[in-house]
Amino acid sequence: GNWCGAMFQKWEAETDTRSHTQVKASIARNIKKEVAKLYPSLGDDLDKIFPKKHPVFLMKCLQRVTVVESRGFWWFYRVSDGPLIPTLRCLHKYPNLLPQVTVDKGAIKHVLKGSKIMSPGLTSKGGDITGDMKAGDPVAVMAEGMPVALAVGKLVMSAEEM
Repeated sequence: GNWCGAMFQKWEAETDTRSHTQVKASIARNIKKEVAKLYPSLGDDLDKIFPKKHPVFLMKCLQRVTVVESRGFWWFYRVSDGPLIPTLRCLHKYPNLLPQVTVDKGAIKHVLKGSKIMSPGLTSKGGDITGDMKAGDPVAVMAEGMPVALAVGKLVMSAEEM
């Protein structure tokens, strides 16, 4: 599925949200366990995101996207039954949760408008895609010269193929 495009489109809470419900404690524990397994680097910060006895909400949206909310913030999302992926806000707080790719300066304005990133934006001078990243992996999209992620994406080709 294209879970990258699902989050980039214009989003209106009133029309694009199907439900917003508090989950039972057992489901909240399972979400926390899944996040701990997927993102072990969070360590003790997991308790800051999901404090004990604090409600966790799931927001079901269009295109089979589910958002995990805790403490009034959206921390993770999932498309269909895929893995929980950090939201951009989560990446700004915990920048090393996902492998990073960097787009060159010329691609920034296009990415911010929701364009797909073509390999030249990553492989040109200023861009960067290194490491053992495979097709389907979620990534933090960084911008050349900027300290924080500008998008969350999913690779459709491995770093090696590019």
